[in-house]
Amino acid sequence: MKKNDPSVEKPVAFIGQSTEDMREMFSVLELFPVPIEVFSPDGLSLFVNQSFVDFFRINAQEIVGRLNILNDPYINCRLGLSDYIRRVFEGEILSLHDLKVPFEEIGNRYASNQIKRVESDLYQDITSFPLRSEDNSIIYVVTVFMTKRVCRMRLDIMKAKQFIDEHWSDDYDLERIARSAGISRHHLARLFKEIIGVTPYSYYRE
Repeated sequence: MKKNDPSVEKPVAFIGQSTEDMREMFSVLELFPVPIEVFSPDGLSLFVNQSFVDFFRINAQEIVGRLNILNDPYINCRLGLSDYIRRVFEGEILSLHDLKVPFEEIGNRYASNQIKRVESDLYQDITSFPLRSEDNSIIYVVTVFMTKRVCRMRLDIMKAKQFIDEHWSDDYDLERIARSAGISRHHLARLFKEIIGVTPYSYYRE
């Protein structure tokens, strides 16, 4: 699909690789029924397949050639994935399990279609691996998103509760608590009150 093929507008992103080889690889990735994204060795998003577009509801041109995963503060700092990303771009094959799909951030950042409420409880297993050239240098990093719906709101809140229990002597920090549970501060506050019966701050004070 042309709109997902960055070689049409950004051939400079494929220095060292023939356009023909690049097109062939990306056409194969289009056949996979799961979201896939390809990055350059310096972290720039080069390609997303149609399954990625359909699932995340992000227009390819909003992310391809624009997102640099190595420099993204949300992915590296807020989600705490900097070590994972660094190791993958150094050549390791790594997986993450049960990472909550960040629909809230996607909606804020991109002109994404409105997310249905039921989709807010989707989690994903993410596997990233490098592709190498004949001289063993990394030419692409491929990331595959395996998404699943998990009924785990209570588990998220139990994670937050455990974090408060273990860090009761620290200053109250809702951002850190929310990050430990993998959900937003607003979502945490609402669910915590709904499941535990008090707000996170009231629980911390008690």
